[in-house]
Amino acid sequence: MEFQWDIFEVFVILLTYFSKVCEFGSQVKPCPMCTVDSTCRHCDQSHYGVSCEHNCSPGCVPGSCDELTGECNCTTGFNGKQCQLKRDVCANCSSSCLEYDVLLGNCTPCQNSIYGNRCDKECSHNCESCDIRNGTCYKCQQNFRGKNCKDHVGGNTDPTFWVLFTFGFLLLITTPILVNRFYKRIQCYKTIQAYFEPRTNLSEHDGERTRFSLSSSRVILEPEGDRRNSNDPYNQAIQVVVTFNSINAKPQPIEQFVKETHQKMMTNEFRSEFKVLPNGLMNLHTEALKRENITKNRFKKIYPYDANRVILMSSGGSYSGDYINASYIQGVYKEDAYIAAQGPFTEQTIVDFWRMVWQVKSRRIVMLTCLTEDSKEKCMQYWPDDVGEYGPFHGEDTKRVNHYQFTVWPDTKVPESLEGLLCFRNLTKNSLRSDEGPMIVHGSAGIGRTGTFIALDYLLEKGFKEGSVDVKTCVISLRQQRPFAIQSVDQYAFLHDALVEGFTNISWNCALHVLDEM
Repeated sequence: MEFQWDIFEVFVILLTYFSKVCEFGSQVKPCPMCTVDSTCRHCDQSHYGVSCEHNCSPGCVPGSCDELTGECNCTTGFNGKQCQLKRDVCANCSSSCLEYDVLLGNCTPCQNSIYGNRCDKECSHNCESCDIRNGTCYKCQQNFRGKNCKDHVGGNTDPTFWVLFTFGFLLLITTPILVNRFYKRIQCYKTIQAYFEPRTNLSEHDGERTRFSLSSSRVILEPEGDRRNSNDPYNQAIQVVVTFNSINAKPQPIEQFVKETHQKMMTNEFRSEFKVLPNGLMNLHTEALKRENITKNRFKKIYPYDANRVILMSSGGSYSGDYINASYIQGVYKEDAYIAAQGPFTEQTIVDFWRMVWQVKSRRIVMLTCLTEDSKEKCMQYWPDDVGEYGPFHGEDTKRVNHYQFTVWPDTKVPESLEGLLCFRNLTKNSLRSDEGPMIVHGSAGIGRTGTFIALDYLLEKGFKEGSVDVKTCVISLRQQRPFAIQSVDQYAFLHDALVEGFTNISWNCALHVLDEM
């Protein structure tokens, strides 16, 4: 890749770096805080933050503490971005303490079902999950309630009673259902039980965006009958059970978002925040479960929704159907700015993949996986080593497609380099044209790395345009278009970290990286 720099541009960059004059309110390198009189204020070597209000970790190598984020080079025995984690330093801590945070003076994190600063307390037996800091239950078992799920609210808790009751109830309802299904044929899905209609409220009011709210609801969808062999394992009754928790979210100014993200990193708040986000198969996905399509899905339960799946058109030759495991995703400026897809894993899915690329007129493919990882195949090579043909296609039309591959992002985990991924993201945006098709993004399943990358690109684009960011609303919307998008709490936390870096430092860092290559 070649970059051409004008001498004047290099001079402006260097002048900006060494000047003490800054723009009030800015928080970009090399000035962590700019005062009202437009002078740059720096922290001493042992403090960091917008107002130098935080102490650098004692595990930092002296002089290496970043005065904006607190990240530093670690001395022996310490780890973590801020070198705040150290093993075996707390003599009185429980064995459930995985690491000790020398800044907060507590264990982080604890093992499952354990909580407390020293990981020495057990969650209530009636609690399904609890806060690792104070033991407050997020969800109580049936017939219990209260802060620690200790208040019994009635009902028979004898296990024998419930086993007999459940068996009798199932016997009562399954006998007529099985007889009825023998004579009926499946036509469509119907809702057999709906407690409340899920409501999404996102609107503009008085120039400001209102809070995003999902009311508590539970919906079960089931087929009416069966038009194929009842012994077909792919033709069983399909249930989609989704629980929406009450969630409040609203856009934050970027400056406030950066500050709160630093605080959440210190308190491990992302784990509890991630757990309440709606997850699972939220919409109908009947096409994915048809007998002729089921083998085109690499993983169970990871299916495109009927409403926004990519529908392949007939291209002549041997037509393999209109199904591919890929979903259209909305963008900031375009209705279908992205396609989230699983990586091709058979010869047939390779052909279907290129049918999709050709049909939607995509000029960019972003691949976030290696072909193999840990001796496991993640994706088949779908591009030729030499010039070749993929089809069946007919005619004289030719199209240019750019293929970008990021090879240092482990499955279900996060990249080691924020800067590397952000510079890669910027590279994929080069020379965008308004008339080109969606950007196709895929990993292996097309949910974890794929969802994180799409959310990062979307939020950076929207944040720079509007000056605010709303991660929760973005993730909820993304999961309503592609199930299980952003697969782990680590990816959710990484998304926040990458956004902070993208909004504050990435332009400067990429510029320095280019200068180093000159």
